[in-house]
Amino acid sequence: MPAIPVVAVEPERVIVLHSDTRAGPFGAESSVGAMKLKPGDYMATTWVFFLERVDAHTTRLIERFRLDWNPKLVITLANRCLLEPSSFITERKMLLGIKQRVERGRS
Repeated sequence: MPAIPVVAVEPERVIVLHSDTRAGPFGAESSVGAMKLKPGDYMATTWVFFLERVDAHTTRLIERFRLDWNPKLVITLANRCLLEPSSFITERKMLLGIKQRVERGRS
């Protein structure tokens, strides 16, 4: 998966990452990871990390990952079978790691 650029930051509140293959130069062929994209193919990704204050001692981290693509069978299969399960595992491990570091920092 290519890097996803940061497009918005509000310190201590939100960070938004966004990538869209339609927005960049798109010659005869391009690729996203191992997938070859042809003109007309697209993948758009948005990843948001939002801090919500619950009370004076508690903050909730909300993370959302969204992906949109043109409805070609090969791209749909790759996203549903490969990207979604691996994203779930990666995001869960990342969030648990953040939780451990935050809780360790409190003590």
